Amino acid sequence: MIESQASINFSLGEKRTWRKATIIADATVAICCDPKCTGQMLIDDEYLMSRGLSEADLKCYRYDPDYEPPRFLANHSPTNDGFLVRRGDVKQLENDKKGDNIEDAKARIAAKL
Repeated sequence: MIESQASINFSLGEKRTWRKATIIADATVAICCDPKCTGQMLIDDEYLMSRGLSEADLKCYRYDPDYEPPRFLANHSPTNDGFLVRRGDVKQLENDKKGDNIEDAKARIAAKL
């Protein structure tokens, strides 16, 4: 999660699990200066690392400098609790976490195929 009015208003996790909004600003500047950027979806920290930042450099974006935030949107990533986090309506996050784990989600997706 990124510190924002949305994450505050919807009580999205503990503040120690957030990253500062400056990561979005810095990634945006880097993207705008990148002539190779083609409009693909990018994840801020992964993009900044592809531009030369290290994991140690990214610590400055942590809301709590001593806590590594979980990776919700990284490739096929479950949360640390084993729940699948979907993009979409943040109001549904608590319902999603209560009733949907990774195996349930995989089975539901497989049934639709």
